[in-house]
Amino acid sequence: MATFSVVPGLYRQLYTISYFREHHVFPCIFGLLKNKSFETYNFIFKTIMCLVGVLNPTVIKTDYEISAITALTSIWPNARINGCLFHLGQAIDRKIKGLN
Repeated sequence: MATFSVVPGLYRQLYTISYFREHHVFPCIFGLLKNKSFETYNFIFKTIMCLVGVLNPTVIKTDYEISAITALTSIWPNARINGCLFHLGQAIDRKIKGLN
């Protein structure tokens, strides 16, 4: 999940990685990112793999940032990528407001 409005001026977003277990969400990794490029996401995800070891997620839930999705699928090609319903709702709301 990305949070753009709470980060210091040098950074573009706070990126949070959480895991789900038994109907609970556990935020476990936080990163201040300077941009939203494929290279940045790829670096973050590869660094996590180096620190944590082998990860084989079956499902990954994310927002709709193409560069993040591309990096995720390049590292975990067998994982199913699901869009976050919260972010989908935000996008629909922005689209509806833009029609007025």
